[in-house]
Amino acid sequence: MQQIIADLTVRNTMEKEALLESALNRAIQAASVEQAYGVLLTRHDHTRFTVELSARVPYGRTYELDLV
Repeated sequence: MQQIIADLTVRNTMEKEALLESALNRAIQAASVEQAYGVLLTRHDHTRFTVELSARVPYGRTYELDLV
């Protein structure tokens, strides 16, 4: 199971930090409901990121995947 929490396109570093922090907080909160999924943060390029719940990530953990 994978559930996308946020699909972000950012313009600058400040925006990136704020949006990712908010998305990660939402993902952690959503993961705590079922306690079965971890959080996967993927960088698709220098301006696009996704934050999702993933069965490939143990509950309570956050993994980063860099596709650049």
